[in-house]
Amino acid sequence: MNNYLVATIHPWNIEQYNQYSTTIEGNWKLITEPSTLTPELVKAFNPDFIFFPHWSWKVSKEIYQHYPCVCFHMTDLPFGQGG
Repeated sequence: MNNYLVATIHPWNIEQYNQYSTTIEGNWKLITEPSTLTPELVKAFNPDFIFFPHWSWKVSKEIYQHYPCVCFHMTDLPFGQGG
């Protein structure tokens, strides 16, 4: 079974995660605090994919170089870029 990690802080994304993560196959984990997205946590969970819906923080090179990351952004960058 695949492991999926979702990192988001927005209430609407968290609500969608809570609604659908139990209906889609796989082991799902939610990160809602930027400070908890550490290389150690990611390594321990060993995700097949990490999803970043509307994430505004830098992701450690140790994470994005070792795990497939999918980022979602509402507009073409650089318009609307966040933190």
